[in-house]
Amino acid sequence: RSRSTFFFLMESRIGELSPLELSGPEDPEEDGSGSVDVSGSILQGTPERTSGDRTQETTADNCTSEELEKELAFLREELSDRSDELEKTQEHLKALKDVFAMQRLSAREETAKLREELEAAHNANRQ
Repeated sequence: RSRSTFFFLMESRIGELSPLELSGPEDPEEDGSGSVDVSGSILQGTPERTSGDRTQETTADNCTSEELEKELAFLREELSDRSDELEKTQEHLKALKDVFAMQRLSAREETAKLREELEAAHNANRQ
């Protein structure tokens, strides 16, 4: 799932709704008679498209609290997943730094050893 899924679900069909449907009851889930009113549900039908076939994003005012809670739960899960990915990436980076440090130390030791051999060979040639 991605954020575009959220905006797809949150798209409004305001142009198709009457002012009475837009104002709706205080509780967007109930119409006062105890039955759920889905006539203006943003989950019904095909979303309205704007120029360039881009979907229209809506504000939180047009969303039900249940939809917002679902999106919040999704975003928390995504944040947790990304945090886990970041932690793993940091562990890999630390491991790479350790390997690099060991290779650098090994290279220094090898360089020192070669210098000693070169110096010894140079001294042997002088004598």
